[in-house]
Amino acid sequence: GSIKLVIEAIQENTEHEEILTKGLIAITNFAFNNNLNRIICKKLGAISAIVTAMRAHPDSGKVQKQACRAVSNIAVNNVDLKSEVLSSGLIECIVGVLHNHMADMNVVVAVLSALYSLCVFHGLRKEIDETGVENVITDLKSRYNSDTLVYSRAALTEAELKSDENCFGFIGNWRRISDAMMGSEDEKNDTIPQQAKSALSEKAKSVKSRLSNRSDSIKPMKVKVKEADLEAGISPDIGFTPKSGMGDEAIL
Repeated sequence: GSIKLVIEAIQENTEHEEILTKGLIAITNFAFNNNLNRIICKKLGAISAIVTAMRAHPDSGKVQKQACRAVSNIAVNNVDLKSEVLSSGLIECIVGVLHNHMADMNVVVAVLSALYSLCVFHGLRKEIDETGVENVITDLKSRYNSDTLVYSRAALTEAELKSDENCFGFIGNWRRISDAMMGSEDEKNDTIPQQAKSALSEKAKSVKSRLSNRSDSIKPMKVKVKEADLEAGISPDIGFTPKSGMGDEAIL
């Protein structure tokens, strides 16, 4: 099928940056809001192909950004992905992108979303934390302290790395959104930019309202994560919605 052809194209054209970029965009689009395609991508070796592309062009912001977007979309709800991630060296590649492309906002957002997905859906907090990425995220928050999107993604990813539980569903995501937005009790000296706080506050209020209206039907199921995160504007899928047409670049 189409997914197999795209993955093969990536693996066979590692010297061509443009082919890799378009192939990664296609994988991102295949995996958007489609659990069956995510499973197919996993079984056909998409993770290995993504790592191959990242290693072939470490200085290409286009390749690295799209690779991380593809990871974010494949990782959502894909419960069998952990072994592929660990054996392929994907985590090290993703963290390396932060070091090499910290000045590129779009790349940074893609990286943070990939890390968030790997934490939430695959419990890879320990493995990610061992890379020392928390210090890099702290630097990001300082560098982008006036940018609502980057700061909020960095804060949310940081909060997720510090969590010791897999907490899915409306309530779990609300708590994490709140912690990332306002800071936990031991982070009161960490001043969140007013612009970012105000923007996130409105989205958080909307989530809280939905929580109160649906308290009787809340179930701690993975499938609920997407809806809660979408309302808050921070779902991994949010950043990587495909445009119409297979080759079009996914938009942020």
